[in-house]
Amino acid sequence: MRKKIAIVFNRMIVGGVEKALLNFLRAIDTERYDVTLFTFNDKSPHYDELPADITVRFTACDHSKAQFWNDIKHLRVKGIANGIYCRVMIRVCQDEYKKFTYSILSYPKLPGHFDCAIAYKFGWEDTAMILKKIDADKKCAWLHGSVGNDRGTRRWLNRVLPKIQHIFCVSEDCKKQLDQVCPEHRHKTQVFYNLLSAQEIIEKGKEQAEFMLRHTAIVTVGRLASEKGQTMIPKATRLLLDAGYDVFWYLVGDGDQRKTIEAEIQKYDVAEHVILLGTQMNPYPYIKNCDIYVQTSFSEGWCLTVQEARILQKPIVTTPLPVMHEQIISGENGLIAEAVTPEALFEGIRTLLDHPELQAKFVENLSHEVCDNSGELQKLYDFIES
Repeated sequence: MRKKIAIVFNRMIVGGVEKALLNFLRAIDTERYDVTLFTFNDKSPHYDELPADITVRFTACDHSKAQFWNDIKHLRVKGIANGIYCRVMIRVCQDEYKKFTYSILSYPKLPGHFDCAIAYKFGWEDTAMILKKIDADKKCAWLHGSVGNDRGTRRWLNRVLPKIQHIFCVSEDCKKQLDQVCPEHRHKTQVFYNLLSAQEIIEKGKEQAEFMLRHTAIVTVGRLASEKGQTMIPKATRLLLDAGYDVFWYLVGDGDQRKTIEAEIQKYDVAEHVILLGTQMNPYPYIKNCDIYVQTSFSEGWCLTVQEARILQKPIVTTPLPVMHEQIISGENGLIAEAVTPEALFEGIRTLLDHPELQAKFVENLSHEVCDNSGELQKLYDFIES
């Protein structure tokens, strides 16, 4: 009989973690495991991409009020009492984590018993759901980014980590951060690099892009968010133009920093050279057809887009985050800038533009790399079967 896995993922938007989840779900051996994905958002373009043998259930927070009124309608005393208690505690409780926990407790319990429950984002919402609302023999979580070291985060970690058997971290840097904050739980942490299908990325890269790229084309892919650093691009572009490089920088993605970036584009007068392409369900033709791929991030847990650019064998410039050193050996398969500034990005890009032989070296070295991490799933299987 197949073992049952429950995966909780709060809201499926368009982003790197969502892409990692899709690849994860596609790779799981569904002949061995019966997988159910619980999510709170029933409107996402990603649902059409989910494997047919994955069960998807839309649940929880969007329906807690409806559940409460349904309990009243059918005179379910226990449900009514729980709903009233949780709503009172949400109003009077001063501790933000406890307030959030009471909010979760007001949701209906998720149906079924599972061999393993996974919070695919190690955050308050997904973690509270697997701890409070799912009946499972084992519980684990995925850490996709930096973990804070403030008092509130430490208090939350000390409450939830004793109840979770395993934490998979998407990079050595993520694991190191968590181990430093909670050293007593380091025996539970393990690196699990994000899964990618190299062949699928290569094939999608051959498709026709909606927009044609002009030479010299620089591409950056990612949500337009403060931690992704795209606000540096207009100034870096102006520096390149003033130095005599006729470049066109294409941003694939959308987000809450779009207006800020547009203002920076106007400030540096680069409207013809910094092009916002918005969300593209297939970003790979843009990476494939660019001259240089640039990652501008201030913070990353891993960085799928750098991994994808490596698969597509593009010359890469990236900011000097610790996690980037897990993918890039500067001067061998890419360049790591000296600092997280527009000036440092300018210097890195200029180095590649001035030295085409260095670009060729990177492409040649990338052609010999294996970037799909397909063997990582065995770590999850070992945890479930142990």
